[in-house]
Amino acid sequence: MAQITITPDAQKKLAELRERRGEVAFKIDNGCCGGTTLLLIDASFLGGGDIHVGEVGGVGVYVERPFADVYSSDSYHIYAREGGRDSGFSVEIPYGFKFLMERGVEGGLAPPSSQNKSKGETSS
Repeated sequence: MAQITITPDAQKKLAELRERRGEVAFKIDNGCCGGTTLLLIDASFLGGGDIHVGEVGGVGVYVERPFADVYSSDSYHIYAREGGRDSGFSVEIPYGFKFLMERGVEGGLAPPSSQNKSKGETSS
């Protein structure tokens, strides 16, 4: 299983969305055009080809079967970026923020390379 952490701010937002939307899941999407992206989806949209590689904040994290070995053996960190003009299918977009994921983060904070972090988050 992947080791996945989440900032306190992102955890709070995730809990609020779970209250509003019910059962959700994170899916690491290897999209055709935009590259790898983290989507928060209604859990009912998961299919037989989606493999559980971890969990964070009571929400499963899934990836398509061909990528399961890659994603299940590393560490990741999820944070929320406020504002922007994001579009897409992710559940949180209409609420004015986007969940983002970074690979190989230690200490539970988004890395210094992360841009446009939510207010109150710091890097060390």
